[in-house]
Amino acid sequence: MQIKPLSENILIKRLKAKDKTSTGVLLTVKDDEIEQGEVITVSQEVKKIKAKDKIIFKNYSLDIIDLDGEELVFIKLENIIAIVK
Repeated sequence: MQIKPLSENILIKRLKAKDKTSTGVLLTVKDDEIEQGEVITVSQEVKKIKAKDKIIFKNYSLDIIDLDGEELVFIKLENIIAIVK
């Protein structure tokens, strides 16, 4: 199934955060922290971000869906902090 977001929405796949640092310190992730993701597709209104971009985004008001057994997330453009180069 293909999905095309509307308005300024972006469909992403979350990238898992590291559970430990390189020195073995355990990390915890709170719901209100920032996360990383990979863009699956964007609405036609979104011009600066494209599919396969790696992004850093605010974990705020996420709409999570299950698409063909894979958990994907809709986020708003305003919640994207940066593109990872």
